[in-house]
Order: sequence, then C-alpha cells, then structure tokens
Amino acid sequence: MLDWSAVRGSRLAHYCRRCGRRFTRFPLLAHGVSAIDGDGHNLENAVTNQWLSEACPRTFKEEDNKDRKRLRESSSQ
Repeated sequence: MLDWSAVRGSRLAHYCRRCGRRFTRFPLLAHGVSAIDGDGHNLENAVTNQWLSEACPRTFKEEDNKDRKRLRESSSQ
C-alpha cells in the first residue's frame, strides 16, 4: 500500500520483479490502473496504455527508464 485517503481508500502498488514496471490502483474506485515511477508518481497515460497492452518483457528495458521520466502533468494520486 502506497498511501490511504478517507475519500478514495487505499492506493495499492503492484511491482513486477522481472521487468521492474510498477502500477497503482484504488480498489474501491473504478479508476483503473496507472503506471507509476519508483516514487509513486503517475506516469503519462500513453505510458500506462503501452505497458498494459504489452506482454511483460521479462527483463529490464532501457526504454522503460525513459518512460519512467514521463510524469503526468497533473499527477493527482
């Protein structure tokens, strides 16, 4: 669990040990899943959509390191 809000509930983080991709979601809300960086900041929607549409690369990718710098402008978690 990354954090908790009385309004939104718990924000859960999921981490793949194979590729290092991280995702977050609020189980109580129907907001879906968002890709996050190592500090829990939301990444751009394009990164989330790409990572969710691809199969796990099963290894760390240099392109993912570039994607982790693409933070969502209004990173409201």
